[in-house]
Amino acid sequence: MMMTSISKIDLPSSVASLASRECGSAALASMLAELQTSEVLEIDFGGQVPTPSFADQSIGNLAKTLGVAAFRQRVRLLNVPESARLLIRHVILKSAS
Repeated sequence: MMMTSISKIDLPSSVASLASRECGSAALASMLAELQTSEVLEIDFGGQVPTPSFADQSIGNLAKTLGVAAFRQRVRLLNVPESARLLIRHVILKSAS
């Protein structure tokens, strides 16, 4: 049986806020660095709602960089508030177009 290496990023404690493109860029850099050494990345939103600009800059660009199929295989989004799920889905799908 093959072992899968999993890394986890706790967004609320790893970036200053979930409210700007600058913080989204910092989060994206951390995510990409983790994916260099791990097969799967768990991104924990800690129940916090990101702004559209943060979500687009971080999650949207991560999906664009990996490709949507690889994103779905390698990235797990945890503790995403119900109110943010539509936004997250939108930025992922937008990255495919």
